[in-house]
Amino acid sequence: MAYYGEHLAEADVVHAKCEAMAKHELSTMSPSQRFAWMETATGINCKNAAQARGDETYRAYQKKMSDAANKY
Repeated sequence: MAYYGEHLAEADVVHAKCEAMAKHELSTMSPSQRFAWMETATGINCKNAAQARGDETYRAYQKKMSDAANKY
């Protein structure tokens, strides 16, 4: 996940591909197949990219709130 934290543009690309995959081929998999897929390199990359994006979004929100509070 540290890699995607430092390469957010790539995390965005991977996350977008994973979202598309989730809407198509993953949606037709059985729960056991989906669980097995999550343990593959692709599944792990999807999880890490999504986590890195979420962390960055939260960090940006916290900075915005901190900057707004510092104005007063």
